[in-house]
Amino acid sequence: QVEAIAAPAVFHDAAVYRGRLYVCGPAGLIEYDASGGVRAQYRAGIELPGPLGAIAAGVAGASEPELFIATAGEGLIAFNGSEFRQIRPEAAPYRTITAVLPLPTGRILLGTHKKGVLVYDGRLIAPFHAALADLPVTALAGDDAGVWVGTLDRGVLHWRAGEVEVFGESEGLPDPQVLSLAAKGDS
Repeated sequence: QVEAIAAPAVFHDAAVYRGRLYVCGPAGLIEYDASGGVRAQYRAGIELPGPLGAIAAGVAGASEPELFIATAGEGLIAFNGSEFRQIRPEAAPYRTITAVLPLPTGRILLGTHKKGVLVYDGRLIAPFHAALADLPVTALAGDDAGVWVGTLDRGVLHWRAGEVEVFGESEGLPDPQVLSLAAKGDS
């Protein structure tokens, strides 16, 4: 038997999927309908592994769009609107996912706490590019032509055509800790 204890609501991220708003945080995932009413709640540690972090809707491989949810230690969760499936890398350091970026090609980029940027193609999770390995990733933005990577202590990295450009304090950032990104075109 599980007894719920009320705690303040803390949210990390939100995404629209199939006309509904999904909001997640360490305690779980909440689904809202178009009128703002709570349609469903999924609790971390009960219905879902957790805690939960970043969330994004996208397509992995040739499948239908799904909602992808990062966890702090249990890999990635995919939700198709009715059921969840867990995508859990074998190696523990790859299971702490901090950012999710669906790409138009059907791949999903995953930022990790210590192992840099990974790519999920619907079947396998693998390192994305050697220059983006072993980074403390906090945020991802962009598309297949260029990926922006926010880090905990190294500023912003911009990957484009296999080349990586670094933006840190010497390039004008006020701090090497970047917690969120917004990309428009190539900037």
